[in-house]
Amino acid sequence: MIQFQVRDLFRMGRTAAVAVLIAGFFAAFCLAKVKFDYDRQANFASYKTYTWLPPRILKKTGIDEGDDIVAPYIKKAVNREMTRRGFTEAPDGQVQISAWAFADAVPHVDALIYPGYGLGPGGVPAINIGAAPTTLGRYNKSGTVLVNLIDASTKKSIWGAIASGDLPKKSQIQDKVDKAVREMFEKYPIKPQGEK
Repeated sequence: MIQFQVRDLFRMGRTAAVAVLIAGFFAAFCLAKVKFDYDRQANFASYKTYTWLPPRILKKTGIDEGDDIVAPYIKKAVNREMTRRGFTEAPDGQVQISAWAFADAVPHVDALIYPGYGLGPGGVPAINIGAAPTTLGRYNKSGTVLVNLIDASTKKSIWGAIASGDLPKKSQIQDKVDKAVREMFEKYPIKPQGEK
């Protein structure tokens, strides 16, 4: 069982936290769909403005801060949730938003085929046990989105959430990201304005 917990991010600086996230998030695919934690000492009602750090998308070629596919959907969804909670985006916001997205291919075996399969004596189906099996399978894509809110003055995390699940087709990315971010922010200590 993975021992990493989101609250550990609140005890370390941003660089160390990112290193832990990169190492630990790929193991998070098998855990609950949404995990979160927050700084219980933070005064969430005092935060009113936010600023974006460049969203980072981890690809096979490395970390991309200029992603034009997933990053805009993450920003749009997070902006919506921040606005619902009374935040305003500002150049020098009280909260910095760091967002990450990861993808991983998980092997899935569908069948084993023995090339020596055929009919034996008397027309009885038989398998040539000495033949090497051929595996038919595919790779299922899993994805993880992380949103981390950082106090701009102390550079410490005040709230973080991770959502993981199947990576959708390109045409479904916006809907999946919207749903993931909405579920993440359901765990935020301050409810949307007008809700209790």
